[in-house]
Amino acid sequence: MLFNILTRPAPLVGASSGALSRRSWPTRSAWSLVINSALLLLLWCVTAAAQDKYAPEHNPEPTVPVNPLLQGHSKWFTPKKIYDLKTDHQPLAQFPARLNYDIYSAVGYDLANTILIKGPKVDAKTGQREIIIVDTLGNPGAVKEALDAFRERGILPKGDPSKGVPPPRLPIKAIIYTHNHIDHTAGVLGYLEVASNPPCKPANPEVAGADDYYNIDAQNPDCVAVIGQYKINDGVSTTATVTGTIINARSGYMYGSFIPLNHVNDGIGMQETNNPPYLPGYRMPSRTFNNQMCLTAAGVQMKLIYVPSETEDELSGFVPDQLNQVGQASAPTNCDAYNGTGLLLSAEVIQGPSFPNLYSLRGTSYRNPAQWFRSVDKLRSYDSWCMVPSHGPPICEAKNIQTLLRNFRDAIQFTHDQTIRWMNKGHTMNELAPLVEGIYLNDGEHDRIMNDLSKVIPIKNDVDPKDYLRPFYGSLVQSVRELYMGSVGWFQADPVDLRPTPPTALAKKYVQLMQGGANVNRVAREAFAKGEFEWAAELTTNVIRAYLDSKIPADQQQFEAAKKIKAQAFFKLAEAEMNPNWRNWYISAARELQGLLPPQAIKAGLVSPVTIAALPAGAWVNSLTMRLRAELTAKQKVEKSIGFWFPATGDQGFGALGYVLQIRSGIAEFIEATPAGQKLAEKDVAAADLSISINKVALDVLLREEMKGEKEFHTALEKAYQEGLIKVLNGSLKDFEQAFFAYFEPKPVGYPHLTIR
Repeated sequence: MLFNILTRPAPLVGASSGALSRRSWPTRSAWSLVINSALLLLLWCVTAAAQDKYAPEHNPEPTVPVNPLLQGHSKWFTPKKIYDLKTDHQPLAQFPARLNYDIYSAVGYDLANTILIKGPKVDAKTGQREIIIVDTLGNPGAVKEALDAFRERGILPKGDPSKGVPPPRLPIKAIIYTHNHIDHTAGVLGYLEVASNPPCKPANPEVAGADDYYNIDAQNPDCVAVIGQYKINDGVSTTATVTGTIINARSGYMYGSFIPLNHVNDGIGMQETNNPPYLPGYRMPSRTFNNQMCLTAAGVQMKLIYVPSETEDELSGFVPDQLNQVGQASAPTNCDAYNGTGLLLSAEVIQGPSFPNLYSLRGTSYRNPAQWFRSVDKLRSYDSWCMVPSHGPPICEAKNIQTLLRNFRDAIQFTHDQTIRWMNKGHTMNELAPLVEGIYLNDGEHDRIMNDLSKVIPIKNDVDPKDYLRPFYGSLVQSVRELYMGSVGWFQADPVDLRPTPPTALAKKYVQLMQGGANVNRVAREAFAKGEFEWAAELTTNVIRAYLDSKIPADQQQFEAAKKIKAQAFFKLAEAEMNPNWRNWYISAARELQGLLPPQAIKAGLVSPVTIAALPAGAWVNSLTMRLRAELTAKQKVEKSIGFWFPATGDQGFGALGYVLQIRSGIAEFIEATPAGQKLAEKDVAAADLSISINKVALDVLLREEMKGEKEFHTALEKAYQEGLIKVLNGSLKDFEQAFFAYFEPKPVGYPHLTIR
C-alpha cells in the first residue's frame, strides 16, 4: 500500500496498508528498499553538510539580551514533561472518581503536544489497554522521543533492552488530528509504525463523513482509525503543494530555525523540532465529519466538535464523565447525550500561553476573529474539570477554565470589533494598528483582562497566568492589519497605491533625493546612535534596494555599510522584543544581512515528499500549474495537453487516477473529469498529446528526487522508465521530457532571500 516503499526502512517510520515594553506589550519495489534508504540518508547528509557553516563556531552573531518576560515564558514548556491528570491537576481538588480512562499530555517534545488516552478496553492481541492518540507532533523522530518518555514513565510497556526484547507493539485504536498544521499531523507515521494494526483505508477526501455516531471498536477492530474534520486534507494539500515553499522559508525566520545562538522559545512551545533523517509525513483520515461526531474508541466515549479558529478544520473533543464510568455498559448513539461534566480537549482554539495568533508572520490564509471567539464560546458551553490544549500544559478546575476562556475570547472580540469600528470611520490599515493598540493599552481593557487573568491558577507554580494574553505568539497590531486585509483588502483608498512605483525604483529615487547612499547611511548611523533603531533600519533599506545590483564600487561600499547598519539595528530591536516570533525574525534577518542566511538546502518541512505522497496524486499534478513558465509558453503560443495516469497498483484505495494538463498559452488547466463529470479513464489520459502512466512506487521516488533538484528528478524519471514503472501512453518519452522540463519550472530547492531584496 501507500507507505510501504517510503516508510518501511528505518529510521523513517510508517505503516503497512513534520528590554520590556510598555505594560508588557511589544514595541514591535521495483526499486529496492535499499535504494530508498540510501536516498534518504543522502538527503540527510546533504542537508547536514549545508548547515555546517551556520554552526556557532562560524557565527559572528552577537549575544542578544532577552526580554525578562520572554525568558520566564519558557518555563511553560521546560523541562519536558508528561502530565498525568490523575496526579497533575492543580488547582482541582480531586480527580473525578470512577473514570475508566487515563489521560496524559506530553509537553515540550515538539512545538505542539501529543495527547495519549488509555481506555478501559483491553486488546486481545497484546493484552494491553487500548489507546487513542490526539495530535502526532511534527515528525516521527519527535514521536519516538515522546514514546520513549511514555515507556520510561511506565505508561507504555518498554520491553527488555538488556535481553534484546524490543517494546511491544501498541494497540492504538484511533489517531485524531485536531487540525492540519505540521506539528499536529506530521508525526503520524511514527505512531503507525509501532501500532499493532495497520491504518484503516483513507476515506474519499471529496466526500465528508456523516455527523453521527461512529463505533470504532465495533466497525474497525483490525485497523487504526485516523480522524479529522472534513477540510483537513485541503489544508495539508494547500500547504504541501501550493504555498508551502515560501511558508517554509518564512517559518524558518519566524521560529528561529536558522539561529544557532539567541533562540529562546517559539511562543507556544520551545521550538519546532527537526529530527534528521526523519521526514514529516501524513496519513489521510479514514473518517471525517462536518460539524460534530460522537465516537467509541478503546472503550472511551467522546464527542468531537467543529470549532473553526486558527484553521478552518479545527476540532475539539469532549469526554463526558457520565459515559466513561467504571462498569459502563454501552454508549448512546445520540450525540446530544454527550454532555454534563467532563474533560475538554481544546486543540488550538486556546493557543497556549499567549495572545492568539490571529495572523501568523509566516503567512496564512485569513483567520476570521469573529469565528474564532465564537468557537471559544462553544468551549465555554462545556462543563469541564480539566482542559487539555494542544500547546502548553493542561489547565484544571471549572472556574479557572471559564475565567481563562472568557478573557481569551474577550481579547479577540475587542480586537475584531474595534478594528471594524475605526475602519468604518475611514482609518486605514497602518493607522488602525497603533490606534486600536493604544485604546487597548491605555483606556482600561488591557488592565481589566490582565487583572482577571491574574486570578487563574496555573498547573505549574513558576509561571504567570497573565502570559495567556501577553503577545508571546500573536499580537494585537499584527491582528489588526490582517483584519483590515481580510475585511476590505489591500487597497487603503489612496489611488497613489493603485500603481505605485516599484520598491527598487522607489528606493533609487529616495536615495537620489537624499543625495546618495553615503548620506543616507550617515543619517541612519545618527538615528542608531539616538536609539531610533526602526528608523535606522528603514533608512538603510533604501540603500540596499537601490544598490543591490549596482557594479559601481562606491555603491557596493555603501550597500555593504547599509547591510551592517541594518543588521545591528535588528539585533537591537530584538533585545526588547517580548514576542519570540518578532525576535526570531529580527535576528534571522540580521544574519541574512551578515551573509549567513538563507541556507541553500530546503529541509523537507511543509513540502516533505512523504506528505505529498500521502495525498491523491492529483495534488502534485495540480501543483505543476503554478510552475508553468508562462513567459515562455505565452510567447510561443503553446497549445499542448500532457496526461498523467496513475494505475491502481499501490494506490491509496481510490483506484486508478487520471489527470490532464491543458497548456493554453500562459495557463495550464488542470483537468480531472470529463465534461460529463466522470473521472478520467485511461483512454481519456492517453488521448492527450503527450501522456505517461506512472506507478505509485515511481511517483514516490520522483517526489523525493524532485526535492533535490531538476537533474536528480530527470535521472529518476529515466530510471523508472527503464524499470517499467513509467510507461508511455502517447508520444515518446523524449517528447514528454522535452515538454515537461521546458514548460514547467523545477521545484525550488533553496530558500529565497527575504530581507536583502
